[in-house]
Amino acid sequence: MDVDGREPYDAGAEPIDWQAIRQAERMGPAEWSGEDGFQALRLSFRVPLDHRNQESTERIALCAVLVFGPGLPVLSPGNADSPENILRSLTPPKTKRPILVYLCGGPGSANPAFALPDLNRAILQRQHAILYLDYRGTGDSTPITAERLRSIDGGGSDAADPSGRRRAAYLRHFTQDAIVADLEAVRLALNGVRFVLLAQSFGGWIATTYLSFLPRALDAVYIAGGVPPPFGASPDAVYSKLYDRVRKANERYYELYPDNQEKVVKVVRALARMGGGRGVELPPGAHGQRLTARGFMTMGRRFGLGDEGLKKVHEMVELFWEDCQRDGVIAEDTLQRFVDMGGTGFRLPERPLYAVLHEAIYCYGPRVRSAWAAQRVGREQHGASFAWLDHEFDFFADGLGRAQPLFFSGEMIYEFMLQDAGPELEPFVLPARALAQRRTWPPLYDVEQLRRNTVPVRALAYPRDLFVDFGLCKQTLDLIGNSTMTEAPGDWIHGSIKTRTKDVIDLLYPMPKIASNQDE
Repeated sequence: MDVDGREPYDAGAEPIDWQAIRQAERMGPAEWSGEDGFQALRLSFRVPLDHRNQESTERIALCAVLVFGPGLPVLSPGNADSPENILRSLTPPKTKRPILVYLCGGPGSANPAFALPDLNRAILQRQHAILYLDYRGTGDSTPITAERLRSIDGGGSDAADPSGRRRAAYLRHFTQDAIVADLEAVRLALNGVRFVLLAQSFGGWIATTYLSFLPRALDAVYIAGGVPPPFGASPDAVYSKLYDRVRKANERYYELYPDNQEKVVKVVRALARMGGGRGVELPPGAHGQRLTARGFMTMGRRFGLGDEGLKKVHEMVELFWEDCQRDGVIAEDTLQRFVDMGGTGFRLPERPLYAVLHEAIYCYGPRVRSAWAAQRVGREQHGASFAWLDHEFDFFADGLGRAQPLFFSGEMIYEFMLQDAGPELEPFVLPARALAQRRTWPPLYDVEQLRRNTVPVRALAYPRDLFVDFGLCKQTLDLIGNSTMTEAPGDWIHGSIKTRTKDVIDLLYPMPKIASNQDE
């Protein structure tokens, strides 16, 4: 502890004692929940903020929904099958059947139980109940907001924490190893039921950490577009690969829409003139975000949607360009349409943990730091195409964009994005800088355990994935025992589990033959 009794910045660098995790505390009885013809139980738990210190008194809440069946709502206060009775029927000793846990992407995203009805139907057909847990700090699991962060540690203000390191120490409790500890605590609270993991995107990072340290809790692991990079690959190496893919997406974009080469320059120049270089404030509903010239260039995250994403960016460019052609001012209705269409696609005010912890998912152990890796790699290795990343870049230079078009970035977080995101991200800026420089991260994987792994692992990888590199996925799976990789059709994208759910599940998790003696 610091001399003033506060938590030191390096807290959380030591590994979790995985065998010491205690079962989560139930907060009230199970409650009936349901939507779109599905029946479910809503469960609430309490777990330690810091799983490394089981004696710590600070607790956070976790919210989970357990989908157990289709059909019309059958539960009522007078029904003999009470929520608690149903919960008991879904866990040991009443049944040996594992519960499937859906691990969504992120980090920083909530995990709604009824967002993918086709997934629920497919998994229920495979005779699993499905657990959706809002990861700590998201959704209804003690969400981390600007207000909450300000309330931590003497108000959490810049004056009270001028380096941001104390708030960074708090946010360090929301990384993937802590999420795995939460899941294990919940599993123990469900009478030690075994889990099958179905992971999408960042969920695959969580699944691989779970597989590393608690394989006996798992029956199988299925990963869709979310295998982490090879253990030991630096954040710089990961982003170098990402820029290569983003470059190709940009080249296709300008092949499809060649006149956008000049139109993009026209738009960013208009934004660079506005607000003294700070762009324009977006309409109400955008949480006070500003759209700057650099912010406009981050729309390439949408390229991950394939040709549909390219079209969406083109539509936005056209909207802004038409205003610039008329009077050089971006109209309010254009800005509103931009917001309604999802803006740049990052939604940082709604998920601040994505902003501050996105690069941390590549910090897999001691002596690894991100140091704004996406920003550095873009400037140092891809300067001609992404020169706008330099804070001294001249958007008014003669001939801008003629010889070399301005390229949009992809799924990268840059420091300026937090500053543009408005009041909701303001208290996160300093801790994000501190986390970017941090070198003391705990191990996220046990490589030797993964080499000798016996839990069946099946991964679906997408050759055209703009978020997760196909080649790096294969390298990682070559290191994990008892794992197989299935190559998805070439036109499938990173989020295909959402857009073509049944196809993905059928390919990833074929319908098994169900033994007749599963239940006791």
